[in-house]
Amino acid sequence: MKVKKRLVFCLVFCLVFTMFSGAAYGASGRYAVVTEASGTVTVNKAGGALNIRVYPGMTLQEGDWISVGPGGHLVIRTDRDDEITIGENWRGTLSRLRTNGQGGAETVVKTWSGSMYNHVQKKTDPDSSYRVETPSTDMDARGTHFMVTVDPYTGLIKLVVNAGIVDRDAGTDNPVLPSQQVTVFSGMDSVPAIEYVNPEDITVHVSTEVLAKMLRNMEPFGFPVYASNA
Repeated sequence: MKVKKRLVFCLVFCLVFTMFSGAAYGASGRYAVVTEASGTVTVNKAGGALNIRVYPGMTLQEGDWISVGPGGHLVIRTDRDDEITIGENWRGTLSRLRTNGQGGAETVVKTWSGSMYNHVQKKTDPDSSYRVETPSTDMDARGTHFMVTVDPYTGLIKLVVNAGIVDRDAGTDNPVLPSQQVTVFSGMDSVPAIEYVNPEDITVHVSTEVLAKMLRNMEPFGFPVYASNA
């Protein structure tokens, strides 16, 4: 009789756990997979309390908080083949990774500090979206290669576009085009000026891995990259 009661308890527990975990994590069915991870990279899984060491092949989901330590880097790929290269001292979260009511794929990455390079696949339907949110501004991409940095000390935000178009303020018509950059100061109300990319300027607070990813992706879009033989 005791064994039977234990089996019934286990069955009820499994059913309840499956029901709640499905509501929290499995509703959208979308995910991202870690393809590279080096140094100290941890994730606080949505709904969890522990920081878990990130490893290649690990699956990430909506709501996961990610932290990259000094000298580390991380590369993740979403189920839509969008690739995100994240540099050292980055803090952020996959704040939205779901399918909306119209069947489109919504991806939102929130970043508080550090640098990241986004390789966003061209959207095949108007209901899909890819957005990077920062403390001062949001950025919508339309099938784009672009870099976002947030200075951890000053809060200075920089957007650099390699290819495609990025709307600096989500939902508004403020396009930033290839070879252009925008600098956003924390708390600034006016629309910042759009400038041509300044190579010296963009290296500030940009990790080596993110900068290397950007340079490797510049040549196919008409920006020659010269390798030194030294």
